[in-house]
Amino acid sequence: MGMFDYVKYEAKCKTCGAELKDFQSKDHSCLLNTVEPSQVDTFYTSCDKCHTWHEYNVTRECVVKYIEVTTS
Repeated sequence: MGMFDYVKYEAKCKTCGAELKDFQSKDHSCLLNTVEPSQVDTFYTSCDKCHTWHEYNVTRECVVKYIEVTTS
C-alpha cells in the first residue's frame, strides 16, 4: 500500500453532483497528514457514487484547476 497525504478541499462531482471527499496527493510528506491545496501540485479522488476520477492541479498562484475526469 502506497502512502499519501489527505488534501483539505471540497468540490462536487462533475458527472453526478455528489460531494467529493478524501482527496489525496503524493506531492508532500506522504505520512497521511492533512494538507492545504497550496502545499501540493496535484491532488485527486474518485467519486463514491459514480466512480468518476477527478484530478486537480494547483498553479504557482495557488489557483486550483480541474484537469481530468474519467468515467468507468
